Amino acid sequence: GSLLQKQGDLQGALDQYTTYLRISEKLAATQPQNADYQLEVAYGHANVGTILEQRGDLEGALAHYQGSVAIKERRLQGKPQRADWNADLARTVNKIGVVLRFLGRYQEAETALGREHELLTNALRTEPNNTKWMVRLSANLNFRGRLAEELGLEDVAHKHFSDAHALMTTLVAGDAK
Repeated sequence: GSLLQKQGDLQGALDQYTTYLRISEKLAATQPQNADYQLEVAYGHANVGTILEQRGDLEGALAHYQGSVAIKERRLQGKPQRADWNADLARTVNKIGVVLRFLGRYQEAETALGREHELLTNALRTEPNNTKWMVRLSANLNFRGRLAEELGLEDVAHKHFSDAHALMTTLVAGDAK
């Protein structure tokens, strides 16, 4: 699927990812307690969601992203301190926030982006010098700032932009490794 996606064959990629999702769901059904099988279903949903989003089917993409998040949330409940699991979930929650914003569902988008912020902050508590997650957190704050502007919340927007700027200033100064 990913090769077809890179080549611009979105229908071919969608077909491949949908087949992968169906196979993953069948495998997960044979062993519902197998976390690895469940995670493959989550990845299948996220991949299908990405293609649907690229094709402009935002409602379809949203449904698949939500399916992926539901599985990843259950996994995180067992080990909420896992930084990599927090960051992985944050990536898909971000996709939900972006799609909701494009659908004009601003309050729901802010809720999703607030959840992404929480997850990245949790991840950074365990790995405070992870620059990739810091950049993602800064991008989250910038996106939330733009969203707050659209909602007419200038004070909130200013806070998000200021926090993003401070975070990037720290990264550029080399305080984080």
